[in-house]
Amino acid sequence: MKKLLKIIFIIFFISISKVYSEIYFINLDKIVNQSEAGKLINKNISEKNKKNDLEFKKKRDELKKQEEELINQKNILSEEDFGKKLNTLKKNVNDFNLKNKERLENQRKNLVVYKTKLLKSIEPILIEYMKENNISYILQKKNILIGREDLDKTDEIINIVNQKVDKIIFNDWQSK
Repeated sequence: MKKLLKIIFIIFFISISKVYSEIYFINLDKIVNQSEAGKLINKNISEKNKKNDLEFKKKRDELKKQEEELINQKNILSEEDFGKKLNTLKKNVNDFNLKNKERLENQRKNLVVYKTKLLKSIEPILIEYMKENNISYILQKKNILIGREDLDKTDEIINIVNQKVDKIIFNDWQSK
């Protein structure tokens, strides 16, 4: 009976240790932001945003200048002319605000689109990595409360992503 219990205990212990060795985790945010393709996406988005910000800053400054001129002309213009110019200025400010809101939404959408492209290109890499290394599960690090550092495969995946992800799929960003 003792031998049977020992055998069951050994089998149970071996199967548990095997399960633990087949579960790893990765920091997907780190992969997306620190891989070469992710850095390229972030750089392009940042450059595009800076360019757009400069254009909108110029337009905002023009509107402020128009507002100041209108305030300075308040006593010179008739009420009717002042009202017309004020309404025109309000319309221009509203148009500017709508375009700015749309611009910010487009920036957010572009970020989501390109990061989604990157994630889709990472998925087959993860599947291949799992098959090659006989891994049962890869979990996201943010969902892990505590885990051994040797079970974190983030850096290995970043290296593989850097080798395998074709940066050409992100080149159409520059044409937009």
